[in-house]
Amino acid sequence: AKLYKDATALEPETSEVWWELGGFYYEHKDWPRAYDALSKAWTYDRYGPAGEPCGLLDQARHKAIGVLPPSCPRGSRPASTP
Repeated sequence: AKLYKDATALEPETSEVWWELGGFYYEHKDWPRAYDALSKAWTYDRYGPAGEPCGLLDQARHKAIGVLPPSCPRGSRPASTP
């Protein structure tokens, strides 16, 4: 986690760095931090992987705050990790 955080400090506006950090937190079931990092990835690149409907960002949002967006049908399979 420290290396990912260091990378975000060096490249704070690079969506790929935030995406990798979010994926790390997601794999470790730290849903609030995963959601935060993946949201930042989306902020810096809305057309990248974080913008995928019902993707990892949406799954992290659902696990962190219980909100499933309309783009995710109920019972959809969890997103695969990066």
